[in-house]
Amino acid sequence: MPTEMELKLSLTPDDCTYLLQLPLLESLSTSHAETHKLYTIYYDTPQLDLKHQRIALRLRRINDHWLQSIKGKGKVSSGLHQQHEWEAEVNSEKPDYSKITDPDLIKLFSNINLRQRMHPIFVTKFTRYMRLLQLEDGKKIEFCLDQGTVTANHFSTPICEIELELKSGNANTLFQFALTLQSVLSFPLKLENTNKSERGYTLYTKTLQT
Repeated sequence: MPTEMELKLSLTPDDCTYLLQLPLLESLSTSHAETHKLYTIYYDTPQLDLKHQRIALRLRRINDHWLQSIKGKGKVSSGLHQQHEWEAEVNSEKPDYSKITDPDLIKLFSNINLRQRMHPIFVTKFTRYMRLLQLEDGKKIEFCLDQGTVTANHFSTPICEIELELKSGNANTLFQFALTLQSVLSFPLKLENTNKSERGYTLYTKTLQT
């Protein structure tokens, strides 16, 4: 079962320019930095059936391609996000249930009534600056800086965060690099326990109350 492990850190938009010019990132990079504009649609039912089961279904446009991701039943502690993740390329912005391979998820989404009630709940739109880093001990981390918005029912909230995704090593690898990163910055980085999906759901729920 694939498991994603990320450490999320929040910062202010005013500090992003300095961060991106940091010599530390350049010195550890194994390739040139990449910048992508990402547009993601999150699906659920009006009753938020998936949220209640701690599952997120999203369709993300990357350049001209769509990637379907299902994340579920993870845990968060001190900014460290661990969750199961299943990904597959699809042909459009709509869910393709035939791409699901996990037995439990196949069973869940075989419910025709659930499928019929699925619709877009909120979207995220952000620019991602990304580098693959190799640390001195050989461990690898994907560094991402995301800036943009979460939008639900025409209401928006900002995104400005660092994601450190573990590629090799263990959780301590992420925390140690975060400490190294903080040591060369003049502004604070804060551990972020709320991911984009949770922010979207919070915003969506608030819009229903206005």
